[in-house]
Amino acid sequence: MGTLYVVGAPAGDPDDLTLRARRILAEVRFVVAERLDAAQQLLDHHDVTTPLAASSGEAASMAALEVGDVALLLREGAPGPSSRELAFIRAAIERGWPVEPIPGPARPLTALILSGLPTDSFVYLGDRHDLLEDVAGEHRTLVLMAPPDQVDSLLADMHETLGERPLAQMQGALVIGGARDEPVCWEQAQLQAEIETLLGRGQRVKEISQALAAESGWPRREVYDLAVQVARSSSKRKKS
Repeated sequence: MGTLYVVGAPAGDPDDLTLRARRILAEVRFVVAERLDAAQQLLDHHDVTTPLAASSGEAASMAALEVGDVALLLREGAPGPSSRELAFIRAAIERGWPVEPIPGPARPLTALILSGLPTDSFVYLGDRHDLLEDVAGEHRTLVLMAPPDQVDSLLADMHETLGERPLAQMQGALVIGGARDEPVCWEQAQLQAEIETLLGRGQRVKEISQALAAESGWPRREVYDLAVQVARSSSKRKKS
């Protein structure tokens, strides 16, 4: 009984193929791939002469597993199998063949790491651009894939749907900053009331502006100016 190895392809440079992945590709009976041209170029680059077959030719590949190992070479830089590749893996599992993953560099994860945006939690949308509106309020980093000829139109849609966001691009992978909470900004009446309270406690105008600027969402200079006005009004009332 053979083993189906699910091999991750490089994210761009063919030399990013791992040593283990190259060894597996050279040792198996067949290499199965969805994109034959790209797969053949990768095999040729690494002097791997293993026969290549399309993943749609399921019967022949499953027959090969009867007598030896088969490698399923995933799409270039993909974070996981496509629907066709996933169907192939499920067919092997249903027939009782062992399935072993051979991880490789994934373009979305590489772009995420290089983006400088938060990586502790993120949402991967793949090429589901129709989900942008659904995640407009999502605070986690967003990762999308887009063919080069669709990037410009997708950026326009993103700007309309998501507004101004931090953005990083890498070979068709787009990394977008998550939604930020709307800054709190007090009404003037609320700010003025708080200033009056602090003045009544004996705090000085400078101290009040420093204490309330961040909490109120007002610029410190504007808090200072308002505090001066309130202090003067309070002084005049006391004199009268």
